[in-house]
Amino acid sequence: MPRPRRRLRAVHLPLPCRAAPESTVGQAGGMPLIDVTYDGTVGEEVLRRLGELLPDVVGEAVECPEEPSTGPAEPGDIEIRFRKKSPLDVGDLDVVIEVRTKLFEHRVQDKQRRADLIRDRLSALPLGQIGVWLILSEGAWSQS
Repeated sequence: MPRPRRRLRAVHLPLPCRAAPESTVGQAGGMPLIDVTYDGTVGEEVLRRLGELLPDVVGEAVECPEEPSTGPAEPGDIEIRFRKKSPLDVGDLDVVIEVRTKLFEHRVQDKQRRADLIRDRLSALPLGQIGVWLILSEGAWSQS
């Protein structure tokens, strides 16, 4: 006779806020990568405008003492990729913006405010239902 399955309850423990390792503080290489997934209701002109706005909007949202803004975005500062939803994608949002950038203590402390800021700054565009996912992780960047 099979043993009855135990039902596991998810326990959510707060993660400790920690600073980035000393070796990453103040170093270049925290370039945000931005993926924009959109459906057929969003026109090319709106997507073009979104691409123009995202560098400044994301730059403002992720600014922190560990990686301060040094002015307008330059080549290599931000990478934006656009992808149209396929018929196999599942989800009701018209636009999903995923921002991946370097983990720093000040970003972790108010990450929801930062994601909300991106969403709010883009609200004037006719994007329909929009979602913003801010992903903070350790990493390094190199380019030529």
